[in-house]
Amino acid sequence: MPWWLHPPRLLDLFSSLRFRVVGHSMEPYLLEGDMVLVSRRFPGGVPQRGDVVAFREPESGGVSIKRVCGLPNEQIAMVDGAIYVNGQPLPESYVSRAPSRPNSGDGAEWTTGEDDFVLLGDNRGDSRDSRAFGVVTRDALAGRVWYCHAPKERRGVLR
Repeated sequence: MPWWLHPPRLLDLFSSLRFRVVGHSMEPYLLEGDMVLVSRRFPGGVPQRGDVVAFREPESGGVSIKRVCGLPNEQIAMVDGAIYVNGQPLPESYVSRAPSRPNSGDGAEWTTGEDDFVLLGDNRGDSRDSRAFGVVTRDALAGRVWYCHAPKERRGVLR
């Protein structure tokens, strides 16, 4: 069966929000100018670690796209560019490069509450994320990025 005939995907297709990627913070997963669809549904009902989400930034209210690295009720730390969750290293094959700018967030620590998430860009050297604005609450999440529909050569379901 084609992906678009699968009932949950069909629902996602018609209820998705559309956003244009601005900036380089999610490279190489998403590129500046990509047009993406964002489902308001999360598999299992809640965001999972590794999901790429659209959300309203706590300070500016602007919409951004980042990856979920920290879940509710966790201790998260960044040490030498690596993320640790409750003292254990988080495998991050999607990170494009280690932070290269001064004040890149090394030594950052977050303690999440029952509705909080730590969101970070894949391109840590060029990302304004939880290192700048702290944890993000569940109600600020618009949904999960699931499909790139433009440009045509990048069109497809995102994994």
